[in-house]
Order: sequence, then structure tokens, then C-alpha cells
Amino acid sequence: MSLEASTPARITPALIVTAHPEFMRTAFDELKRFDRSLQSIELLSPDVLLCGFSQETQDVTTLMRLAAEQRPIFVRHLAPIQAIVDLSNTEDDIGAMALAVADLPTFALLQRGQRFAVQTRLLPTEAILAGTSKRTYSSGHVNHFLRGLLRRKPVR
Repeated sequence: MSLEASTPARITPALIVTAHPEFMRTAFDELKRFDRSLQSIELLSPDVLLCGFSQETQDVTTLMRLAAEQRPIFVRHLAPIQAIVDLSNTEDDIGAMALAVADLPTFALLQRGQRFAVQTRLLPTEAILAGTSKRTYSSGHVNHFLRGLLRRKPVR
């Protein structure tokens, strides 16, 4: 299976995997040992792979637990996908991301003053790589804005 194979419509994105580009295939194979239903969706950059499951087996929890217990060697990071937001490379994107975070079921569990992390990885688009476009915001800008906005979350 190619790491860049096209995604059948029935595969739902569930997990972002990072690994050294030279070992991405091996990292994916490590995760497949935990759950054979895991599918490669798209190689987003040489060190970032988008993975998913068929809609019938859409549960990343078991895979994450097994990875935490058995610690794969070639996988650098695993990040379960909690929301997908269409971005337009405008300042409006940050508000869209903030709304998506606020709509997460687990967001309501955060208590005022509770610590949390915001991590952002922005991947270059073809236009940015070609030099015909610039990004409107940096990952640091996104993190700072979301952290400040989410810190002011009203008590429910």
C-alpha cells in the first residue's frame, strides 16, 4: 500500500502520525500491528501521515492505548483528530478554529484555571511552496490567540 494512496470515501480521518521521513513506512507498519483496520490516507508532508479507519471501526482509543503501553520505536507523535476545519488562509481561520475547539465535547470538561496545551502544525500549500502565496498567520500566532481565547472560557 502506498502511503499516498487516494482515500476511499468510507475512510474517516482519525489520526495524525509523525515519524522521520525515512522511517514513515516502518512507523505506519508498527501502528498496523496494533490495529489492522488502520488505513493510510495521505502523506501530508514527508514526516506527517494522515491515517483513518473505516466508518464501521472508527475508534482510535484502543490504538492510542496500545501505543502508550507498547511504545512504537519509529513513531514520533500520535495525535487523534478531534475536528476538521476548512481553512481559507485568512484571519477568519483563527476564529473558525476557536469555534471548532469550543464545540468539542471534551471542551466542556475544562475548568477555569485548568492547564491545557494548544499545538499547531501548519503544512505548506502548493501555492506557498511555489512562492505565489504567503500564509496569513503563523503557528505561533494561532497558538497564542487560541490559548488566550480559550483561557477566557466562560464557566458553565
